Amino acid sequence: MTRPEKKDTSQVKSACSQVCGRSQPARSCARILLLEVFHQDNPSAKVPTYAVVDDQSTDVFVTDSLLEQLGVEGHEVNLEINTITGINSVRTQKVNCLHIQDIDNLHKSIKVPFAYSQEKIPASQEDIATPEIARSWKHLEEMAHRIHHEPDVEIGLLIGRNTPSAFQSLRVIYGRDNEPWAEEYKISVV
Repeated sequence: MTRPEKKDTSQVKSACSQVCGRSQPARSCARILLLEVFHQDNPSAKVPTYAVVDDQSTDVFVTDSLLEQLGVEGHEVNLEINTITGINSVRTQKVNCLHIQDIDNLHKSIKVPFAYSQEKIPASQEDIATPEIARSWKHLEEMAHRIHHEPDVEIGLLIGRNTPSAFQSLRVIYGRDNEPWAEEYKISVV
């Protein structure tokens, strides 16, 4: 008689050990930006949200709660999602005419061709850069005032490659080897 194999249920959590400087706990800051979202039919009703900029995703995803705040509904569609764990088919809403804009309104808004609704965006508030993190690195100090941090604002968007303007970097500030860098986009700084 053979024994059933034990399943390894340990979780792996990675963190970049130097990003936050020596005085702060280690954490890995992702490309999660604070920006504003609005629907083209109501451009004055802007809602702040965090957005994950994900060049491995082909589409934009928006949380149900953000759509509710915007007062927007889409039409029902079946969506096939291909991930590392396989292909899943889900019933979701497809929404058109959303726009994203930097929180300081320095740049023209970017139209999102379409977005799919999702209950939650798989990202953590712990992965959001803060001005304090930037100030802890000499080469990033100049960007600290441009990094907005609102811990009570949800991560409501995942921006994929179907919105290429969101990926256009205006400036990159590099550090030395194994040091963090900052990127400035039309929609925010990270």
